[in-house]
Amino acid sequence: MGKNLYPLDNSQRETVRTEINSSMVVEAGAGTGKTTLLVDRIISLIENFSINDIAAVTFTEKAAGELIERLRGKIEERLFDDGREGISLKMRKVLDEIDTAQVSTIHSFARTIVHERAIEAGLDPEISMIEPDAEKVLVNDIINSELLKKDSKRDLWLKRFIHLNGRFDDLRELVSVLYQNRDLLDGYVKESGTLSFQDVVSHTVQQVEKLANTARQNCFNQTDPGRIQILDIESAKPQSEKPNESEAIGWLLKVSSLSPNKGAQKNWTNKEICRQQKANLKALKSDTSENVDSLRRETLELIIEWVKNLTERVNDEKRIQGKIGFQDLLIEARNLLLDPNIQRDFHSRYKRLLIDEFQDTDPLQVEIAMLLAAQRAEESNAFEHNLEPGKVCLVGDPKQSIYRFRRADPDIYGAAVKQVIKTGRKVEITQNFRSSPGIVNFINLFFEKVWDYANAGTITYRAITPDPRRPVSQPSPPVVILFPAENWDPGSAKADEIRAAEADALSMLIKQAHSDPEWKVCKKNENKFASPQWSDFAILFQTVTGIDLYADALNRLNIPFQVEGGKRFFQQVIIEQLYCTLAAIDNPADGLNVVAALRSDFFGIADREIMSWHKAVSGKLDYRHVSNGLPDELIPAMELLCNLHKRRKELRVDELVEELFEKTAIRQVILSDRKTWIDEAAIDRVLAHARKWGNENGAGLRGFLRWFKNRIEQKDDKGSGQLRENAGVRLMTIHSAKGLEFPIVLLANMSAGSFKPGKVIANRLEKKITISIGSKQRGFFKSMGYDQAYEQEAQADIAERMRLLYVAMTRARDHLIMPMFYREDSAGNPKGLWYQWLVKFFTEVGATDSKAGKLWRLKNMPPLEDVSLQNNNQPAAIEGVERVWDEMNSWESDRKQRLSEALERLPIKFRPSEKVVDEHLQDQPEVKPDSENKDMINIGSAFHRYMALTDVNTEIDNKLLDFVAREEGISMGDLLPLIKSCLESDIWHEVGLAKRVWREAPIVSNLGNGIMRGIIDLIWEDDQNNLHIVDYKTGQKDEKGHLKQVNQYRTALSKAVKKEITKARLYYVKSGEIISL
Repeated sequence: MGKNLYPLDNSQRETVRTEINSSMVVEAGAGTGKTTLLVDRIISLIENFSINDIAAVTFTEKAAGELIERLRGKIEERLFDDGREGISLKMRKVLDEIDTAQVSTIHSFARTIVHERAIEAGLDPEISMIEPDAEKVLVNDIINSELLKKDSKRDLWLKRFIHLNGRFDDLRELVSVLYQNRDLLDGYVKESGTLSFQDVVSHTVQQVEKLANTARQNCFNQTDPGRIQILDIESAKPQSEKPNESEAIGWLLKVSSLSPNKGAQKNWTNKEICRQQKANLKALKSDTSENVDSLRRETLELIIEWVKNLTERVNDEKRIQGKIGFQDLLIEARNLLLDPNIQRDFHSRYKRLLIDEFQDTDPLQVEIAMLLAAQRAEESNAFEHNLEPGKVCLVGDPKQSIYRFRRADPDIYGAAVKQVIKTGRKVEITQNFRSSPGIVNFINLFFEKVWDYANAGTITYRAITPDPRRPVSQPSPPVVILFPAENWDPGSAKADEIRAAEADALSMLIKQAHSDPEWKVCKKNENKFASPQWSDFAILFQTVTGIDLYADALNRLNIPFQVEGGKRFFQQVIIEQLYCTLAAIDNPADGLNVVAALRSDFFGIADREIMSWHKAVSGKLDYRHVSNGLPDELIPAMELLCNLHKRRKELRVDELVEELFEKTAIRQVILSDRKTWIDEAAIDRVLAHARKWGNENGAGLRGFLRWFKNRIEQKDDKGSGQLRENAGVRLMTIHSAKGLEFPIVLLANMSAGSFKPGKVIANRLEKKITISIGSKQRGFFKSMGYDQAYEQEAQADIAERMRLLYVAMTRARDHLIMPMFYREDSAGNPKGLWYQWLVKFFTEVGATDSKAGKLWRLKNMPPLEDVSLQNNNQPAAIEGVERVWDEMNSWESDRKQRLSEALERLPIKFRPSEKVVDEHLQDQPEVKPDSENKDMINIGSAFHRYMALTDVNTEIDNKLLDFVAREEGISMGDLLPLIKSCLESDIWHEVGLAKRVWREAPIVSNLGNGIMRGIIDLIWEDDQNNLHIVDYKTGQKDEKGHLKQVNQYRTALSKAVKKEITKARLYYVKSGEIISL
């Protein structure tokens, strides 16, 4: 905004900037410029304190770096603008000291405290951080070690746990979660009183005997189910007064599973006796179930004590190794600050404390902040300390609190706010500078209506104020409600069908908005309009479930994109292939991984060749031993594997991975075979992880493989995959998008996500935990108060989903698109909280407020044609390896060997088309590649890629031209004439006039004489709704063969879209010749 523009909430902003002697809670709504305000307050503080007297805490390292740079820029600005000599001298001094300023994350701040006071904490002053994965491995190793120890006390509860239907996987997961919440272990709510196991068994035996006698005396029909049931239970009772615990528990479980309603009154001497018997059985079942639950609760208490001891063992082992975990930093820093002397030292050192994104703060972090701000440390609740006036400034927005899974808690936030304003004040900042007024007005109206649906508790919705000077982007209104085609049936659709339809609709809308001159976005800080670029679009998800469908939909329309964060990359087949290949390099004797590596895209060896090798070496598949008579395709692959194996201990992990990528030309394989960025981004991400591993650990492939396997099993990647130069549509979770903004935001898969309580529910304000493990079928080990905690947690989850929707909507600057693709339940209600709120809002507001309808516009998307139904050129899944391995010795398959180009005795680089036929058609002619010449193939691949990605116009995109040329290792001079000739051709002129265009469309069809699979280079629909197809040919002319191929494409496409194809043509790129079918 301009320098002379004073925001509508300027008085509140001035308070934050200037009242430096007042403690303060600054609640700044989304897009209100809180970082700028935080910098302004720090500048005011610097004028009165040394920069080393100030500590500023941020949520992420990135935010800390940004704050430092913004602060540096502001100081430099003051040096030039401020004429006061004293102030200028001070600012020069501050600029010299800024790199040593305490601006960091809370973990970095805690690290400072712990390192300075390591001796008092009983730690090595040179202690270093342990990586989270390494810490998990350590915990698992110690669990195994503890379970293998001889321990009669542990064995008692462990046996009981198993007898009560407990399982080891439940126990391991519980121990892991309890370790993560080790600061709350003392808050476990214990059973009041101890249950006498013998008394329970004796009492139950007496009750069963009594009911069995009643059945004998009053049920005259010996086949009555009720009589049979109770007599069977009686006959199975423990015979000893002190029975074996295993036998007794098994019997109690049977009693707790009784069916009280069994038996017919007609079989009893008296109906009333039968009814009473059933009532007594019901009471027995209930009492026994309660007793079994109590036994399970007692067992949980013993597990808790065991985990406490285990935690101490883990901590001791980390101390021996000179390591400390991220949560340990917070626990140790908090514990140190409870010492009055240490607290007094740090309290006096930092005169002012500022904490950003306070709504996302972990309770331990809050305790540290409160202790630093307290006038003196006390062994009491952190929220009962007396805070020094002016000491602390908390900045955040409770409406954006979305990190409960990272222990953030709105109740903790609320308690801290109350504590601060006892000696300070709360200031609300509402002027939004990010979003267009239309978006802000819609957001306010929507959340004012629906906020209370979520029973958001202590957090009240505070409206943000639109910027009156913010230009309105076109088309308007900026909020688009996207509906499916009119024939959509929400009742019958399956989840994946809905996601696929929504993905197609969003991709089509992105394509239209990118090419439609009416769509404009406002350039940030310039108030000028421009056409949207691909990087202006962001698709935001609650979870990554189904994200592949959206990536594939974008890929089909040749829209560049990148997927950031979440779980996607470690779910890719190419990642499994890479793991198997690295595992094969590490261990040549691992035949399963060796076979998987050879079959993968890294080497592309057909099963027939692997079988030949298997027979030649009598089943011992070790690539270090090359025998005579091997297929030529195998030799370079084995040589490369052997070479990397020999050097695996001397190469850094990233060097080895990079050499593997280079020698196998895997990038070219991926991009020429499947023409997708998805897999390339995935392997790039693994390479980035390998570099980080290499920097920290050097050589050591096996250690990296352990980490890699752990990531695959967890399906988790906290990093992100990036396209070059950030040039594509971004697909990311809302959590990843927090703190970011995008000109055009599209929400996706809005019905995803459901409440899934953890095994441990924490009440962090009261420092209590409740636990539940097990299943409905096996029974639950459940602590006291869990059911109540479950209800509270479920409500808290609903409230957080409301806040998550707020965060998602407020990421949008110019346009917000929300698709209404949802399923309905049997009553016709939408499934998914977000859809329920949206439908209720539109129903209620639309019926009562005629002006509200001007805040959004409705749009229906036509169904996507079946031209590019699926991308069928996906890599083979790893699970097929086991089948090949098992069938090696009886290999009789005669299926067709896949088409491959062994360039430099390495894998496939280019596959223009392929025909897969049935076994009885093996002798039928196949479509051949255009040329065996390596350079021509690379030029052809580059040409196809350029034409698939370029905009539909006649201008040469030099940036794209340079990119594809470099990727294929050719000169721009070789490619440019071909591109220019095509762009000037009659065909491209027709494409420029088309209504709709599809490029690189995968097609699969059964043509009667076999399965045809291929990729149609170019399809368009003219203004008369006629369809045209073109196949580019960059190699030697083979008119007969090529016409046959394009005829197959025409037939398959006609069958898919159920209409005739008006024209099918060949375009010979080198000569410019066009041949029509």
